[in-house]
Amino acid sequence: GDCGDRPELAKCEITKCICPMDRYGRDCMQKRCPGSICYTHPTSQDQYCTECSQRGRCVAQQCECYPGWGDEDCATALCERNCSSTPTETRGICIDDFPVRQ
Repeated sequence: GDCGDRPELAKCEITKCICPMDRYGRDCMQKRCPGSICYTHPTSQDQYCTECSQRGRCVAQQCECYPGWGDEDCATALCERNCSSTPTETRGICIDDFPVRQ
């Protein structure tokens, strides 16, 4: 298999490139975003990734989180309008109800 001309990016085993954790693709030339989980299709051997914990889009190797989600991998639920608190009155504290970090 052809794993490209940069051996530091991929290791070729039999007919498949084994990519480091921060890369994916048939030749390991694509960079992953934080919170991405990849799998290899059994027939085509193409790699597919879910990006940014499925709560954002990967743009230039950084997650752009959907509204209500934050952190570098979009795995942290954000409290709406900071629990309606104001600079002079605390109306609630934002806590992680169920951590979903991968």
